[in-house]
Amino acid sequence: MKNANKHYLNQELIDTNIIRKLIFFLFLIYSSVSYCAQVEDILAPIKVSKSNISTWATPIAYRDGQVFIVTVEQPDNVSTGINLKTVIRKGEKSSEGWKWDSFVVDTETIDDQWHNVPSLAIDANGYIHVAYNMHNMPWQYSVSTNPLDIKGFEFKGEIVKTLDKLALKQFKRTPFPGIGESAIPGNQITYPAFFYDKKDDLYITYRFAVRPRQSFKNRGLAAGIAKYDLEKRTWTALGGDFVIGSEDVLLKKGNSATVTPFAVSFGWTAYLPRLAFDSGNRMHIAWMWRKGGPGSDHSHPSYAWSADGGKTFFSLIGNQYKLPITIETADKVNLFNPNTKFYGPTRLLLDPEDTPYLLLQPIGKTRVMTRFDRNKMTWSNPETMPSSALDFEFDAKGNLWAFANGLKIYKRSRLTNSWQLVFEDRDAKGKNKAKKWCQPKVLIVPEKSMFLVHSQSCDFERIKITSVRWD
Repeated sequence: MKNANKHYLNQELIDTNIIRKLIFFLFLIYSSVSYCAQVEDILAPIKVSKSNISTWATPIAYRDGQVFIVTVEQPDNVSTGINLKTVIRKGEKSSEGWKWDSFVVDTETIDDQWHNVPSLAIDANGYIHVAYNMHNMPWQYSVSTNPLDIKGFEFKGEIVKTLDKLALKQFKRTPFPGIGESAIPGNQITYPAFFYDKKDDLYITYRFAVRPRQSFKNRGLAAGIAKYDLEKRTWTALGGDFVIGSEDVLLKKGNSATVTPFAVSFGWTAYLPRLAFDSGNRMHIAWMWRKGGPGSDHSHPSYAWSADGGKTFFSLIGNQYKLPITIETADKVNLFNPNTKFYGPTRLLLDPEDTPYLLLQPIGKTRVMTRFDRNKMTWSNPETMPSSALDFEFDAKGNLWAFANGLKIYKRSRLTNSWQLVFEDRDAKGKNKAKKWCQPKVLIVPEKSMFLVHSQSCDFERIKITSVRWD
């Protein structure tokens, strides 16, 4: 009887171990499934100009199952330096796969790396907006003639003569002294980027000169934000009134005029406002500064928010700004030495609890992420991003995704702080293509449980579009 009991106990232990191993195995399977992503290239690599480097632009949009992108591409004949093409493409999925059509918006795009990349967006009525071909130039901006249709566009910018484009390309001359006569306020525009709020209202951010008639160092390169009125089909600048005179701007009548910068400090350049909107549709803004004129090294990452659509702005702790914001009054991210230099742009994100997250890259170091700690009323210690990821996004379940060169995709559950690699682009032989695809830019499509990823080849000669489904 004793031996029988011993045998029974041993068998029970064996069975228990088997059950434990089975549970652990099932847990591993569940974990791997929960971190899976369905990844598909919906636009195979296409050739673009090396001036199509997209670091700050918003080159991709989605509406009703259709994907829209905008690129800078080589001319049909010999390049003159001012005859590149700005091209819009529209993709739709059919039973035979993805079909893409294209339309050339501009045939005098200047060959200028880092600056003349276009941005596009789709308003709530379906009209396609595209801003393009600008480096300290009047607005080059067009809107589709019909909703979700790329066959025709109406130019709503300011005409720039071919000779002025040549002077800009060859001699960096920007002879544009007027206040601006385009649909969007401002003149001498650079870095346009579109954003949407929770109601699908459309915003655009940009850099512009508040004193376009002055010498370049005295023009006051400001951060601009404008909001689109869907019914009136007009744009209104958000910020503070700034009075300028005839010595600052070429006026057709009167001795003074008013511009409306969001942020400006003479002796500094305001850089790359990024927008995000929380569950209450409050606007959050992050941007950079640079002492002196333009350049790639930025400093003093700053923050503001607005609960009334941009009429008033506040610091994170609730102090109201006097507009326009200056380098002295800006609410700065208090994590870094004031002399720390960063590459732009900042990437701004809000989690499901409306906590702000920032993605920053100190020069010479790995990109880091920080979030605003509401308990301590300060920014959290910087956290290194996996593979120095360039973009990040929350899915509808609150999980955080990171997108790095490669293309590499990481995911972090809202229940843990550890990152897991869920996708890595490989060639047909299974080899890592980490040095092939760079600069991932992500657009979330919540209703499809999907991200759209715009990637650029690391030699800047091609782009592709990848869909990533998290369910």
